[in-house]
Amino acid sequence: MTISILASLAAGITAAANAAEHSQGEKAPPATVKVTLPGGVPMELVRIPAGSFQMGSSASEEGHEPDEVPVHAVTIGQDFYIGKTEVTQGQWLALMGGWPDPKRAPSREFGFGKEYPAYFVSWHDSREFIEALNAHIRKTGQGPATFRLPTEAEWEYACRAGTQTPFFFGDLKRAGDYMWFQDNNTTKSTKPVAAKLPNPWDLYDMSGNVWEWCQDWYHPSYEGAPADDRSWDENPGEFVILRGGDFDNRWGACRSPNRNDHRKREDRSEDIGLRLVRSR
Repeated sequence: MTISILASLAAGITAAANAAEHSQGEKAPPATVKVTLPGGVPMELVRIPAGSFQMGSSASEEGHEPDEVPVHAVTIGQDFYIGKTEVTQGQWLALMGGWPDPKRAPSREFGFGKEYPAYFVSWHDSREFIEALNAHIRKTGQGPATFRLPTEAEWEYACRAGTQTPFFFGDLKRAGDYMWFQDNNTTKSTKPVAAKLPNPWDLYDMSGNVWEWCQDWYHPSYEGAPADDRSWDENPGEFVILRGGDFDNRWGACRSPNRNDHRKREDRSEDIGLRLVRSR
């Protein structure tokens, strides 16, 4: 399936959502929203339309992992906004003023600069960033404070962007146009966000560059998983979910349904970052 077809499908889903809103006499919300961090640093988010999709992968999918089954229908009940890119180092520093552990901060070894993704940030650190962001939004009168980490279902839905193939761009031969991963990253480091092409819903780096924290605890299969966009918090274990793959992963880890199964909430690493959701 070509990217033009995928884009058309995504556009059709968005158009249908807009039409439904207009039929109810409501004004369609904006396709993107921006908030301003301290120092005038912008953060842009993209509107993701409500809808349904098949979450997970079949055993016949190339690169399939055992924790990606059973494939199950999930309904995203309302629109939400998700970061157009991962949170950048410039955005993190504008809001927080420094890194959680100064001894483990972004460096030139793993990618350094205001347009590079933030990394060496734990799940707990991400929650502190969100708390500070919500407080800043309230204080500066930029709307309701509803920022949070995405649920795993929201993340996969946004990544797929109306597709059901292992990658939103379809053919693996085109991977280098859309993601930073082991096969095209000789420096083994992060890269500036939005340097590759976006998915059909205009989201960058959903595959590769850095892993992205989600709200959910990790479960070894989808048995008993929510059929909606809720975070799966029941029966918490040792690990929490990350999605998307990183700059030094093989292609299989960067597939839309792939799940990272071995990171704890306190872990900080050069390959872990975050992307935020803002509820409508």
